[in-house]
Amino acid sequence: MWAREIPQRNYYFTGRTEVLDRLHESLTGAGGWLALHALNGSAGIGKTQLAVEYAHRFRHEYDLIWWISAYDPKLIRASLTALAEALDLGLSGANLAVPAVLDALRQGRPYRRWLLIFDNADSPETLNDFLPSGPGHVLITSRDRRWTGACPTIDLSVFKRSESIAYLTRRVDGLSENDADRLAEALGDLPIALVQAASFQLESGISTDDYLEALKRGGPQEVADAPPLDYPMPLHNMWTLSIETVRSHNPDAIELLDRCAFFGPAPIPLSVFTETAQVVDSDFQELLAAPMRLKRALGVLNRYSLADVDTIHNTVQIHRLMQAFRRHALADRADSIRHEVHLLISAAAPHDQELGARPEIYASLLAHVDDSKVVGCRTEAARRFCIGLVRHLYMEGDYHSARQYSQLALDHWRATIDPDDLYLLTMSRLQGMTMRLLGDVRGAYEINSRTLQRMQEILGKDHEETLAAMNDHGGDLRALGRFQEARELDEESYRIHREVFGEHTVKTLRAANNLALDHRLAAAYHEALRLDREILERRLALHGRADHPMVLASRNQVARDLRECGQYAESAALQREVYRTYRAVTNDNHPFALRAQKNLSVSLRKDGHLAESRPLAEDVYQRYLNLFGADHIDTLASRCNLINELRLAGELDEAHDIGVDTLERYRRTLGEEHPITLGCAINVAIVLRLRGAPQQARELSQEAHEGLCRLVGPDHHYTLSAAVGLAGDLAACAHLREACRLGEETLQRWRAAPAFGADHPYTLSCAMNLSQDLRALGEEKQAATLAEETIERLRAKLRPGHPLIEQAVRGERLECDFEPPPL
Repeated sequence: MWAREIPQRNYYFTGRTEVLDRLHESLTGAGGWLALHALNGSAGIGKTQLAVEYAHRFRHEYDLIWWISAYDPKLIRASLTALAEALDLGLSGANLAVPAVLDALRQGRPYRRWLLIFDNADSPETLNDFLPSGPGHVLITSRDRRWTGACPTIDLSVFKRSESIAYLTRRVDGLSENDADRLAEALGDLPIALVQAASFQLESGISTDDYLEALKRGGPQEVADAPPLDYPMPLHNMWTLSIETVRSHNPDAIELLDRCAFFGPAPIPLSVFTETAQVVDSDFQELLAAPMRLKRALGVLNRYSLADVDTIHNTVQIHRLMQAFRRHALADRADSIRHEVHLLISAAAPHDQELGARPEIYASLLAHVDDSKVVGCRTEAARRFCIGLVRHLYMEGDYHSARQYSQLALDHWRATIDPDDLYLLTMSRLQGMTMRLLGDVRGAYEINSRTLQRMQEILGKDHEETLAAMNDHGGDLRALGRFQEARELDEESYRIHREVFGEHTVKTLRAANNLALDHRLAAAYHEALRLDREILERRLALHGRADHPMVLASRNQVARDLRECGQYAESAALQREVYRTYRAVTNDNHPFALRAQKNLSVSLRKDGHLAESRPLAEDVYQRYLNLFGADHIDTLASRCNLINELRLAGELDEAHDIGVDTLERYRRTLGEEHPITLGCAINVAIVLRLRGAPQQARELSQEAHEGLCRLVGPDHHYTLSAAVGLAGDLAACAHLREACRLGEETLQRWRAAPAFGADHPYTLSCAMNLSQDLRALGEEKQAATLAEETIERLRAKLRPGHPLIEQAVRGERLECDFEPPPL
């Protein structure tokens, strides 16, 4: 049986027999299909303990039990992703793993008898996307009483008095039933209050009379709008007593607890306290600067159950209700303590602003950003932290969160600081970058163009942030299809980078990488390959390992360049290595890994490995769709490639439907006069011709060819590919002389193009098609000579048995299809 992170069974669990029996009857009486049940009740009522007991008591009835902390959707996704691994589904990224897990559970494979426990779910809406169907059971614990309308529920109340007495007498040796009854009366039979009271008595040795007297002295306290109002008043008194008692023994522990109250409820890395003493300007600094005092304070918090100190992972965690309780109690000091927390968080993050610097630190602090409100802090250190956080999220491929936090920061900063502040301008640039990565090309262009202009005015053209903005603006121009403008901007950027930073720095190599992209978009593939190889060599020397993200990016680019230069086998071999390495060092849904997977699918297709290329193409399309949606440029690019896969498999109807829809989406997102939109039209026109609609194909090819002539010139790769398709359409429409004339002109352009020449597969495809059109026109001798020479060149260029050679021998028309480049 698989079981994950089920909390340890509570040896002192008492009572609840009727509830457990009722719950078991409800779950097992669903007739072999999904049984869903919720445990409702106020905080501390014992919902989690009951779920734990149920899991242990009935574990023999299940093949799989999976415990999920459900108060945060990110934790749910992480837990279900781990379940995908346990089920051996072969998926690690949440965007694909979660649906796969739900599907596996629905089908009951490999286990039909499963139990999922969603602990501490905030609301029914939280679980909308995560609840499975199928033959198993789902148990939910939640404070939200709206579950009553969503599924069968059990509304837990406080212990019966007999249960309270039984628990206390089992937990505290020597406690009489009479004293236990008095304690239970004073604590209102609330399970969490009983647990803490028993723990306190054990640790402190306080008598029942003294404990009850202390509670009585505390008296009832009316606390407006405080979360602890969900509890009976004795709980508030008990927490107050515990804190004051601990304070009398170790004041440091309460000072530490009070700072922890202003973090989030997730585990807090102890490095926040152990490595940042210098940034706090208060008495608390003395505690942070004394390791043994800090260690003793942590020990006291842990001993009195005020905190959970994990010495294995070096974290401390405070229950969210205790945090709320303390924040309310500290209302008069809240601002100053919260500010100290801002300083601690900011100091704990690395000051190195290069991408990828110590990502584990930002990952551990991310859970505390919202609750601490560090984004709203006005210090320079906090702004620097927020910049680093957004960069971290970008490097992790979490573009949605990067945009979310960049917008949150800008909303705060624009209202409180100078609009020309360096960090505000930098965050504006990062926001523009994430907008483009999420597909908002025009919005990114507008933001980045304004930001670049302002940086040039305020910071100067040679400032590192200005240069970074130049790089981003070049990306915007590429995405808008303004390839020549992007190339001119990136040439200037690369020149300035070399002057300011030198040849072999991270920043300079990033600028060089952008220029290589421009060469590729200009169809200067040999120049792109030369520059990308140079960048790869320099990055490898700089970072020292082949699996570094920047080195992998360059290896990916070199593989693409090789393919564009017609070296299909070499491209596929290198791309296999790159993709394999990406899968080893990052999750499968990371945008960098997805780009490598898409690149591999195309290289394999070009090298004739269709059985391998199609599954990769289908999978990467689905991943992009789940991650970014149907209209994102990366989703559309992967879908455009899928058109070619389906065409080569002979599935023309599906290729047509997908092609028409993809072309329409390109027209909406990038516009009708965009090179990529017109490139997609090339693929759709091929399918139209093969489906017996040559006139419709001709019109679309004509539109693509004329548009590409205007946008990128008559000798560009894309334009020549459109011309090859148009010649095929003309021949299919029986306009043979026109087809031959266009074919001859296009063949000469292919041969004269520096990136192609006489032996490139696209050049040879054009020549083979021309030989067919010449033969149909009656020029048998010229056609035979051209076909024989072309087949010989194909055999010399491509691997033995390549499908393109076989098609040429059979006299089939060869297509020059289009593959959208990354922008």
